[in-house]
Amino acid sequence: MARVASIVALALLATASPAQAAQRVYALVVTGEQPAAVRGRGAVGLYVPGQGLYVSREEALERLGPLPQMSCGAIGRCPFELFVSVPPLGAQTNDTRYQVTILGGGAHGILTSDSTRIPGLIAISDIPKTVAALEEGRDPPLKWRESDDPEEQLRHLDERLTDARDAQIPATVTLTLALLALVAAALVTRSALVARTALLYPLAAIVLALLASALELVGPVETTLVVLLGVPLGYAVARWVPLTLAVPVFLGLYGLVLALSPETNSLMAIGPHPWSGGRFYGVTNMIETLLLGPALAVGALVGGWRLAGLALLAVVVVGASETGADGGGILVFATGFAVLWLLLNGRPRSIPWALAAVVLFGLAFVGIDALAGGSSHVVDAVSEGPGHLVDVLRERAERSVSIATSSVWQLAALLGGLAALVYFATLRPRYPVVDAFLVATAVSLVVNDSPTKVAGYGALVCAALRAWSVSTTPRVGIDSPS
Repeated sequence: MARVASIVALALLATASPAQAAQRVYALVVTGEQPAAVRGRGAVGLYVPGQGLYVSREEALERLGPLPQMSCGAIGRCPFELFVSVPPLGAQTNDTRYQVTILGGGAHGILTSDSTRIPGLIAISDIPKTVAALEEGRDPPLKWRESDDPEEQLRHLDERLTDARDAQIPATVTLTLALLALVAAALVTRSALVARTALLYPLAAIVLALLASALELVGPVETTLVVLLGVPLGYAVARWVPLTLAVPVFLGLYGLVLALSPETNSLMAIGPHPWSGGRFYGVTNMIETLLLGPALAVGALVGGWRLAGLALLAVVVVGASETGADGGGILVFATGFAVLWLLLNGRPRSIPWALAAVVLFGLAFVGIDALAGGSSHVVDAVSEGPGHLVDVLRERAERSVSIATSSVWQLAALLGGLAALVYFATLRPRYPVVDAFLVATAVSLVVNDSPTKVAGYGALVCAALRAWSVSTTPRVGIDSPS
């Protein structure tokens, strides 16, 4: 009987067309919930269908691209089957994650993706890449891990994503107002303690937000309280812990969290915004800007080889694939520390050469990261060559213009931040740490795509650095002789 079945199977394969015989994947695009019988037999996950405030079925289908939607030959079953849910017709608010299921090849449990580093959540770009890999017999970018109750795990993940999204605006507003109040107090009182508190407060808020995320206490009320508690924590650290100890310890611990528990960072309210389909993990432009000021302040205090060590630590935390994966951050932090070193050593005329060296350093850093096994969008962008890098920069510039002009408030925040930065650039006396921060922020506005956040938070951090510098020994800045 087995022999007869084998002969029939061979005959069916022989009569199938070449395209059918070669096909390994069948994809079905559906609207609404997928049947429980399908979900229970494979590996399941959620994905965000687009980026921005609104999404549509048309946008999702365009990003998914052509999928193999014909059965595999006369037998009808393919080695792999893919079920993808898409949004209903018309514009939809981007607040829903949609189901994806893979059957075959032993797939079972929860889908995982290096694109998101959040178990159960995948990027929409992973889907066509996985189809292509399975068709060609390669390892797909989507993997899976066992789960006792995949659907319950996905439901819980979806709730955490919703909580983080709901908490993002109140948490960000609270952090901004608290930082503004501390900066104003530092400028008025010229107190070194208050200025140190203004520099350390964002770090304290990040620590508490990470803790809240780890304990799954993320929500509008909880996160607002956590961010406010960062003020007394920042004050206590500023009073009792030297700046030269507090900042390096924070960077080291934050790097460990980014490497060992990326979802903890991703699902905190003031971190990445994975629910919007943009950045899923790592260091955002907002966090990058908030970290830059304290790091440069410590660099100005320690100088010498310790400055170089601190710079390397900061760049690794912000830019390495396994931690921050922020390509713009590599250039921004490298610029800030390079300019700071030159100014501390009375060589301001070498700054243009330093900026050129920073570009080479950034490329070398990403290359070493890739050789060490690092994998991220930064490594991919550099590995595809200069032409692709130019395209990335052009896309970021277009996105920056789009964000800055998306509303009156965005444009006002950008112009207000830039005006404040220009104002601090004209003040005398000059301080190396302030000048280094200003140059690095200018680079950030060019290489990053969050102009309002870079300019707005850059102005606040610059004011804190100015207040801190005024309360210490004045130093000569960019306008000093070489």
